[in-house]
Amino acid sequence: MLSPDSGPPFWVILSAGLAIALGTYIGGWRIIQTLGKRVSEIQTPQGFAAETSSAAIILASSHLDFALSTTQVATGSIFGAGAGRRLASVRWGVAGQMAIAWLLTLPAAAAVGPWPGRWPTPEPWERSSWRWSRWPSAAGSTPRRGAGR
Repeated sequence: MLSPDSGPPFWVILSAGLAIALGTYIGGWRIIQTLGKRVSEIQTPQGFAAETSSAAIILASSHLDFALSTTQVATGSIFGAGAGRRLASVRWGVAGQMAIAWLLTLPAAAAVGPWPGRWPTPEPWERSSWRWSRWPSAAGSTPRRGAGR
């Protein structure tokens, strides 16, 4: 168990970084293509304006301790940059699809979120002998004391 003042272990940071890098490598090009070409055909000045406004919003939000989705901020900035050139240059059908995906994200996360808290974790004195056999069976049997939380 970690003390309240300690940061995450190095392996957690490394694992998260590798997972993000792998996800970007596998599917990131689709997101980049959608934002750069399908939403609006942005040029270099519009890309600079979108990135600058995204950075300003994210930094101000961080300073004020507000939580936000950096992806949604960046996407909104790209929509704004595209609309700044010409309102008709933004493909609003793609914007609608993205808005629906964002609206479905919160309930989906709420539905999946409790699952990791139900996974069994070993007590500190059992870590060396803990086995997956203590996983509660589908029949609903209760695991022995200390095998899960």
